[in-house]
Amino acid sequence: MDATVSVIVPVYNAGPHLRHCLDSIQGQTHTDLEIIVVDDGSTDDSGAIIESFTSHDPRFTAVSQDNAGVSSARNAGLTLATGDYVSFIDADDWLEPTTYEQMLRAIDRDRADFATCGYFVDDLASSRTHPIPDEFLGRRDTKAGLDLLLGTPHRFAVTRLFRRELVGSKRFREDLHWGEDTVFVLELIKRAQATTFIAQPLYHYVQSEGSATRSAFNPKRLTGLAMTDVARQFWRNVERAKAYREMRPSSALRAPKPQRPFQAASVSTVL
Repeated sequence: MDATVSVIVPVYNAGPHLRHCLDSIQGQTHTDLEIIVVDDGSTDDSGAIIESFTSHDPRFTAVSQDNAGVSSARNAGLTLATGDYVSFIDADDWLEPTTYEQMLRAIDRDRADFATCGYFVDDLASSRTHPIPDEFLGRRDTKAGLDLLLGTPHRFAVTRLFRRELVGSKRFREDLHWGEDTVFVLELIKRAQATTFIAQPLYHYVQSEGSATRSAFNPKRLTGLAMTDVARQFWRNVERAKAYREMRPSSALRAPKPQRPFQAASVSTVL
């Protein structure tokens, strides 16, 4: 498929894992990539590692900013992205070589607005797989995308490839430090017409020592309460939309509408 993928990599003191992450992007079988690496105020050797890639591969672009958090770094990358599609990868994670090739093929085949793949959870002792459940595989309407997001562990932006026009001006909430992925993807599901799911795990989520997900307590997790409020409000809007639709006269006799180019969906058209 002839398409440019903008890959956005937020980096903060990721020296031990960063080279493997960037190698896995550089080695993708789909080579038409725009790789935007945002250094979020690192104090280790991350900057030197980034420079070693930008100096030898013109697909890499480096951006530096004062430390402002992963959402700010992702948003900085989104501002610069010019590709047809947008992907996010965290600096201590890595991709299977055919990740973008497979996801682009699925989007093209199923005429979807974004694709979701399964993932691995890697730690020092093992690698556990989290494939997409069978009932979601292939092309689905956005109701299935919502069910997968809220009903299973597949809530991450990093396991998805989005049409850039779907993202539009939408950005990650910088006031959330836990669950910001879920809120971002929720907003995009509301705008999408269709999605597609790939069973095979393609993204490696690395649980390294000292990461937020492995710590016993991180105060930033408290912002997950705000994420929960956002999800609850979203569900309330969905339920109101369903009730309104059920009150309207039956549309069974209406002629089906022709397929149109991409247009953001309202909540009432998601279900």
